[in-house]
Formats: sequence, structure tokens, C-alpha cells
Amino acid sequence: MSFMMQFVIGLTIGLILGFFTIIATINKKEQELTSAWNNLADSLNIRYLKLKNVLNFLRNHMNEFQNEINDLITMCDSTIEGDSSLKNASKKLEDENSINYVLENIKYNMQNYPSIAEDKEIESALNAIVESEYNVGEAIRTYNAANLEYKVLLDTFPISAVAWILNKNPDDIISFNVTNVEEFGDNYIDEDEV
Repeated sequence: MSFMMQFVIGLTIGLILGFFTIIATINKKEQELTSAWNNLADSLNIRYLKLKNVLNFLRNHMNEFQNEINDLITMCDSTIEGDSSLKNASKKLEDENSINYVLENIKYNMQNYPSIAEDKEIESALNAIVESEYNVGEAIRTYNAANLEYKVLLDTFPISAVAWILNKNPDDIISFNVTNVEEFGDNYIDEDEV
């Protein structure tokens, strides 16, 4: 067998092995991204469940905000029951921003109801939600880091060529940039108590 034939065979084998190694690398990063997303979606759902507890308590104190509180509970239920797979990350982000927008108004007005601060059940529920918000913040940072790593990987040559062949578009995966994760219990809970 001639040297040229050996070279061509070696090059072909190297390219095939390289191609499959790149596919395995992309798949590993996708699994890390999906795992980070699932953790974030679970953290958000836990937050919504704890938020519903708080909102149910608030209904007894904030009579003028019954409609807003009921709407917020409905939003939480809808988000929990919705498809929380990575392909629906933009919907989850939209829901989170909507919930935080309504929540901000309720939080602002809570300060006008001294009976809330005196209710021991609400204090316990607020403690629980502060902890869940910390977990959501951590999950968002982890997911966004995995997201960035995935996008950088897909933009790196020769991986970008294989990603193009496999129709992997880094722009299809969004970062989870919420306007803010509402720190609902801040006005009532000392962080040392959590």
C-alpha cells in the first residue's frame, strides 16, 4: 500500500473520529444545559407553590387586592402546569416576568397592612419563599453559565461546522434574564432568620 493511500485512509479515519467526538461533545453540553434548565424549572415551580401559600394568607388581609391576588395564583398554577421543557424556556421566562410584575405591586402595598407583619403564619410562609428565591437565583446563574458555555462551544470552529450540519443553532436557546426575582419577604424577614 502506497504512502499516499495510507495518508488518505488515516486522514479519513481521523476526520470520522473527529466528527463523532465533536457530536459527543455537543451532546454532553446539551445534557448539561438540559440538566441546568430542569433544575431551574423545578426551582421556579417550588417558588410558585410557596408563593401561592403566601398569597392565600394575604387574601385574608388585603381585601382590596383580591383580584390581583387571584390572578397571580392563576398565573402560578398555569406556569406550574405548563410544559417546562427547554424548548419552552421563552414561555417560562415570559411567565416569570409577568408574575414578578404583578407581585411587585402587591409587595409594595403589603407595607400598608400592619396585620400582615403580625401574622405568625405569614412570617413562616415568607421565610419559606425567601429561601426558594435564593434557590431560584442560584439556578438561574447555573443555567445561564451552561447556556453561555453551550453557545461558545457551538461558535468554535470546527465544532461550528458540525453544529451547522446537525442544524444546531445557538440562538435558539435563550438566556433566562428576568427583570428581577422578586424578593417577596425582604420587608418582613431578617436574612439572619432564614
